Amino acid sequence: MDPIIPLDALRDRIAEAVAAHVKAQHVPAACVRLGIQTTVEEGDSDEAFRSKRSYVKGRIVELARAELLRIAEKVVAEYGAPVLAETLSEMTTHSLQRVSPLVRHDVLKVLNQADPLFGDLPLIDTLCEVFGENQIRSPGFELYGRTGLEENIYQHYYKEPLAKQSIRGGFSLLEAQRERCGLPFLA
Repeated sequence: MDPIIPLDALRDRIAEAVAAHVKAQHVPAACVRLGIQTTVEEGDSDEAFRSKRSYVKGRIVELARAELLRIAEKVVAEYGAPVLAETLSEMTTHSLQRVSPLVRHDVLKVLNQADPLFGDLPLIDTLCEVFGENQIRSPGFELYGRTGLEENIYQHYYKEPLAKQSIRGGFSLLEAQRERCGLPFLA
């Protein structure tokens, strides 16, 4: 049976995503662009400066499920918003088609034992093909004191295989990359 996610939770995720990705002075215009409101009214900027989240939520509180889902899709398309994307997926994808974190971990544990994982292609080069070189080799990513996703992957894949780590510890690097890219993971 599919878990029932309240519409108010979806409203919260939409408001949180817009608040996290848009500066206060741009929130009213972003709301117009996303279909949350039709025009920017006088006083909207002041209201958005007081609370971006409340500004957005106040405009979507009366919307029905179909309209909320349409807006959520636009927000995810524009900003990534991984928490909203996960909520949207849970509300629109049948539970039989979703993969739980525990199953993801088990799949990764088995894949980790496959040597080499990608045939003749090196791990990092293959991941660059899948996620894009700028995502894998960019220096801006930091996890556990190491900078650069490539360095973190090397550490977790070669030095500390997932099979020897706890579910949370072994899965955190891949989850962090999924969130960073704004992509669903093994879905």
